[in-house]
Amino acid sequence: MAFGALTEEEQSLQKKYALLRKKKKALAAKQKAEAQQQTSVKRAASEDQKIEAPVNAEEATERAKKLIKTGAIKVKTENKDTGFKRVRKMKELEKPTEKPVQFQPFSAAHPESEDTASPSPETLALPVEPGVIITEALLAILGNVLVVLSSGWRQTFPPAGRHFVFSMACSDLLLGVSFAVSIAPAEAGRWIYADYWAKIIATAECSFHTLTAIALAGLNLDRHYVLSSGCGLSGRKSKLFMFVAWIGVLSWYTFAAVYGVPVEYDPLIARPVFDLNTFVWFSVVSFVLFFTAGTAALFCVILVLKALCGHQDAPPAQPSVFHINLAPVAPPVPAAPQPAQNGGDEALDRRYAKVVLLLTIGQLLLYLPYSCALLLREFTDVPVPPAFTFWSYWVTCFNTCLDVVVYSFLQQSFRNALSDIAVSVICGVYNVCCRKNRVEPGADVGTDLNSL
Repeated sequence: MAFGALTEEEQSLQKKYALLRKKKKALAAKQKAEAQQQTSVKRAASEDQKIEAPVNAEEATERAKKLIKTGAIKVKTENKDTGFKRVRKMKELEKPTEKPVQFQPFSAAHPESEDTASPSPETLALPVEPGVIITEALLAILGNVLVVLSSGWRQTFPPAGRHFVFSMACSDLLLGVSFAVSIAPAEAGRWIYADYWAKIIATAECSFHTLTAIALAGLNLDRHYVLSSGCGLSGRKSKLFMFVAWIGVLSWYTFAAVYGVPVEYDPLIARPVFDLNTFVWFSVVSFVLFFTAGTAALFCVILVLKALCGHQDAPPAQPSVFHINLAPVAPPVPAAPQPAQNGGDEALDRRYAKVVLLLTIGQLLLYLPYSCALLLREFTDVPVPPAFTFWSYWVTCFNTCLDVVVYSFLQQSFRNALSDIAVSVICGVYNVCCRKNRVEPGADVGTDLNSL
């Protein structure tokens, strides 16, 4: 770099300073024009008091036209702004703003603020954000680590369903890590990291929520096949299905971020999000991806419900008939052990189908409040309360640890796996921390046999 050359940060600051000076001049010119207009209005009003009342309607019309030309009277015209909200927002962005947008801490009087107007609620961070985000991050990370260990190590789930559960746990675990990154910006009230981190987190959030819905659809489809035909999806098909889903969804949102879909920090939810009003094609494809996966999961839920409700009990046993044979009989030959009947396996499949059913319904219901709030905020002019936006978003994010809650309460094998993992961890920590009680394998231990 040549001596005296400005860095990129200095150049950006120089451009911002020039823009602020330009806006300051425009604001001063506007204030000067308003002051001149007020003086002219007062002068015209004083002159009107001296003028006598008009004699007829024609004279009154002429005087009104003169006052309109001088600017003493303003005529309000109805300007009905119709069309898409995205177009209206783009027009508003083209207008020069009087003051740059800043995120300032909530206080009664801020020394740097020039006007005494109270800040709008959308620019203020809610005081409960850091605690809620820390709780969500801890629950998502710890809970999904347990699910990954139990599904991979102990294999507490059916073979095909194990891959869907593992995929859902991995996506929720990575979402929990992204929640932890949002703690510091929530406390600061603004995005404090680099721009590419905002794009990475926005890409991860949209991708992993979509992948969770896809995994739920696959899990319910596997349960439907098990209940209807007794044989679920094969392990190879489930692996291929989730591999293609991960590659396709991550590629789409990565392409959108690289292509230039803007990412902005939303202080209401303390998360960077994609701007859905800039490119219509991105909004349409993203909504189609997520709602297609959700609709497929809901359709599979209906199929599982039909299979559970339409289950027929086994037919009653026929009366047995005994035949007495008086001829000598050869000694019986021990028969080979027969495989276990399918009654126990069928009951286990039905129980696991109910667990998957409750998990899917809970996940879809948690997505509903924030989806409605997002649609109202982005595509309508209906005001959405900031508190509702914040709580609906983080209640939706609770689905990252909902699977742990459902498995813990409704699945005995998962509880057994958790207890085994806890015992293994405690024993490992004890062996590491309490070395003085251990006996080294090479040490000579002498025993006095006479003392026994």
